[in-house]
Amino acid sequence: MAMRNLISWNVLIVGMSATSCTVTQIVMEAFRLLLNDDGLLIPNQVSLSSVLSTCSTVCSIGFGRVVHDLAVKLAVESSLAYVRNSLIDMYYKCGCLEKAVKVFDRCSDRDVVTWNVMMMGWFESDCPKDVCGCFLYMVGEGVFLDETFFLYLTPSFGHASFMGVLSACNHNELVHQGCKYYTCMVDLLGRAGHLDEAMQFIDAMPIHPDSSV
Repeated sequence: MAMRNLISWNVLIVGMSATSCTVTQIVMEAFRLLLNDDGLLIPNQVSLSSVLSTCSTVCSIGFGRVVHDLAVKLAVESSLAYVRNSLIDMYYKCGCLEKAVKVFDRCSDRDVVTWNVMMMGWFESDCPKDVCGCFLYMVGEGVFLDETFFLYLTPSFGHASFMGVLSACNHNELVHQGCKYYTCMVDLLGRAGHLDEAMQFIDAMPIHPDSSV
């Protein structure tokens, strides 16, 4: 292609990163070529988040750190949601939970996905108290899973938050805090208009529902 722009590079990187693990090296090489393409093109959040996703898939912490350094240089580490969420996801999947937490702590305007990615990092790293603490902090900040998030995004995010927290409470015998989370789930279903599902959820609770539920 005689004239390559950022869009054409992103199409190539995103397309290959979504294909399979066998092309991960090609994705990384394509990203290097993007940076060296006459030095005129600057990666955006699409290119950065896509290559970070590839790093997560193959646990390539070395290349992930290179991309992170570039994100810092471009001043988009915390300001662009796709980039910060992909960084947190990449670090915890590569076994660097402390780095994931540092990225999370530097985010001043965390969205629902940011909270969920961090909670999944705690949960998959077998840190139940931190999952519970993170969820309570999220609620304290006034962030809740909304109807759009619950209905239209993948269950691995929407349900992961609550199932991760509830599992953490069960494993850590934090029954009192668990009641708060069940209440939040019932409230979420009710506000979304799923009253039958809310009743089924209450009936299936392993603990006796209190007056708040």
